Amino acid sequence: MTRVDTPSTSLPLDLRLMRQATRAVWWLLALLGLAAAGVWVAHRPVFDFGGIQIQGQLQRSAVADLRASVLPQLAGNFVTMDLQRTREVFESAPWIRRAVVRRVFPNRLLVVVEEHQPVALWREPGEPDRLLNHLGEVFEADLGEVDGLPTLEGGAGQAGRLLDMYRMLQHRLRALDSAPVRVSLSGRGAWETELRNGEVIVLGQGNEAQVLGRLDTFMATLSQVLARGGSATWVRADLRYRNGYAVQWKPQPTESGRRGAQGHRG
Repeated sequence: MTRVDTPSTSLPLDLRLMRQATRAVWWLLALLGLAAAGVWVAHRPVFDFGGIQIQGQLQRSAVADLRASVLPQLAGNFVTMDLQRTREVFESAPWIRRAVVRRVFPNRLLVVVEEHQPVALWREPGEPDRLLNHLGEVFEADLGEVDGLPTLEGGAGQAGRLLDMYRMLQHRLRALDSAPVRVSLSGRGAWETELRNGEVIVLGQGNEAQVLGRLDTFMATLSQVLARGGSATWVRADLRYRNGYAVQWKPQPTESGRRGAQGHRG
């Protein structure tokens, strides 16, 4: 049998390696050329943004103000813009909770934004006052733009729990024709709430079921206690007792105090 070598296999090893290296260099140069061409094309004026469209139900943010605050922070064009970075820039704007950003061919950017819905003022030890949205998320915004919100006080990571308790108290206290304006949870797990007329209810420690059970007992018997109190007005109720609760009454003016007040007015 006669063996016939092909030209490639008959070449010395060093020449074959040189040919392979040359091919690799040419392929690399071709890829670099394509990449450079892609970069050149991507930066052509034809890909500049023709406009940024902002959609969403905005109550706290004006589209013009939002665009003016965000645009200086954006970089790139239709092809090169980093959408993740763009989303983060929009979400860093006041009142914006979430943003969805996408390209719209040929040269527009569509941004759909969702605003925070403030439901409470959030107060945390050692931190500046912030706001709480309807999902129990803490966020920063101009507190001067909102008023009439209840105050929730607690430690880090407790905002959602306090919001849940506030809603349960709000539902129950309607029976007293009242509502909570402040709910607090201490570092030791003790609950307290203040009503809109200034009354304070010390709810004590325990899980939500235990705390609300004490409140239900208090509300079921409050009318009897008020009947015994005559015309007196309660200002504080302490529900931490095992078999009952204590009520503090608003101080009544004495007869001499009333005469003195009348004389002063005269």
